[in-house]
Amino acid sequence: ANPLSQQQTVLVTSLIPHLLKNIEQNRANHDRLGFFEVAGCWTLDKDIIKEKKVIAGIFFDKKEYDFYAAKQQLLQLFDVLKINVTWKKAATVAQWAHQYQIADLFYHQQKIGSAGFIKERLMHQIGGGQAFAFELDADFLVNFKPQEKTFTPLSKYQATALDLSVLVPTVVTVEQLTQSL
Repeated sequence: ANPLSQQQTVLVTSLIPHLLKNIEQNRANHDRLGFFEVAGCWTLDKDIIKEKKVIAGIFFDKKEYDFYAAKQQLLQLFDVLKINVTWKKAATVAQWAHQYQIADLFYHQQKIGSAGFIKERLMHQIGGGQAFAFELDADFLVNFKPQEKTFTPLSKYQATALDLSVLVPTVVTVEQLTQSL
């Protein structure tokens, strides 16, 4: 009803197309790029339009980008935020995502986002290369309160895996005992 501008008259369901446009516009000058965006996305749920804040990011390389390197960058973010995230096979594949290289991200049983490679077809349309993208629930990340850690004193008794007592005459040396084992 009230668009932000003449160019923004449609409610978006994903921020990834905007990030791909940024890659397309800046790839000529750089071999590697990374962009991030925080904005609202909308979904239609039983004839009700719902808005939620989303944090999206994309990592691009003209040659090759390693899935596990990108995953490690996201895991470092989650470590800083003290969020234990589980990666699971995506229940639905986003339009931008490679069919077999996308995962849903969960905190306990709550889905907090998705991450994966951009389809090769989309990458060819913008000039080639590889890109890894993610979208995370910004409201969850902002409102997340990590569980407070409390100090647990160490035991005053040393942990042991095996405790063995042997009675031997005092004339027997330690070297003789170890050789007899």
